Amino acid sequence: MDNKYVIATGYSRANLCEHVSKYIENGWHPVGGMVIDFNDEEDDKVYCQPMTVLSP
Repeated sequence: MDNKYVIATGYSRANLCEHVSKYIENGWHPVGGMVIDFNDEEDDKVYCQPMTVLSP
């Protein structure tokens, strides 16, 4: 078995929660906490959540 990893992203916290919920429904699990990536402008944020799943 191998672990697969992905970083789910969203343009808002609510949008990220929608993405993460879909991953969880498909057997994925969050790894650690949510990260907010600030680009050059503070208003331009990307919300990120690392996810993992075991693949057969």
